[in-house]
Amino acid sequence: MQPLVTIVAISYNQEAFVADALDSVKAQTYSNIQLIIADDGSTDGTKNIIRHWIQEHWPTATFINHPVNLGLTKNLNSAREHVKGKYYQFLGCEDIMLPSKIEKQVAILEADPTIDIVYSDMYRMREDGTIEDATHFEKNNYNIPRNGVVYEELIKTCFISTPTALMRTEVLQTLNGYNENLSIDDFDFWIRASKQFRFLYHDDVTMQYRIMENSLSNKKGINRFRTRFLVYYYNYDKRKPYRSVFDERLRFSLKSLFYNGYNKTAWFSLKALLKTWNLFFAGMFFRSLPLLIKKGR
Repeated sequence: MQPLVTIVAISYNQEAFVADALDSVKAQTYSNIQLIIADDGSTDGTKNIIRHWIQEHWPTATFINHPVNLGLTKNLNSAREHVKGKYYQFLGCEDIMLPSKIEKQVAILEADPTIDIVYSDMYRMREDGTIEDATHFEKNNYNIPRNGVVYEELIKTCFISTPTALMRTEVLQTLNGYNENLSIDDFDFWIRASKQFRFLYHDDVTMQYRIMENSLSNKKGINRFRTRFLVYYYNYDKRKPYRSVFDERLRFSLKSLFYNGYNKTAWFSLKALLKTWNLFFAGMFFRSLPLLIKKGR
């Protein structure tokens, strides 16, 4: 019998895309799927589309209907208690799974019990549904997919194509889900996972990933650098082989926040100082104090 796979589809104001995303789950060539849909307080027509889609296509699906917006990580964590599958992944309701995705990746995990997380390449899709010529890894050829124990390389840059990843549910539960202190969590999650679990990249394309102009992962400036600072702050590794990497990434994030005029740069610098005892952050604290008097951002 096929092992159960849990797919958590997360939505927020995605009325234009949610039906296509859910249709792509229904179209999987793998049949033993538990579907959980968690809506994060949508204010457009997304909720009604989900209700009608469930009634017509998947009556046994679990619908978690949040009345207000909690944020991505809290929305994801709200589904954890409902997850029953041996394998797990989440799906953003603007993206599309290719039909054989789950079947291929379950076969890989079933064949090798030493592998905990599999990921692949993906097509890049514009907001209007047009597929770009280059895949994710073709376009971002500086990101080299890696296998096995990937912690040392992953802390330098996030090369995991998150929408493509299928994992053993043990990974999700061992890590106690997603970090609710972050607005977007994939890099933080992969760093934590890479400390104790093994990854495998398979050279295939399993997803169509929609590039949304207003998505959290696409935002530049303060939010991007603030999130990156917090990822390295929460996961700070003082061990000699890794400490310099974390210090350098914290420095870069703080400098970027400072030059973007972020008024809490001083407090972030103090947090970094108390975490690392690196005197550079003391200098950044005093240098960025004038920003505190500016209007908050």
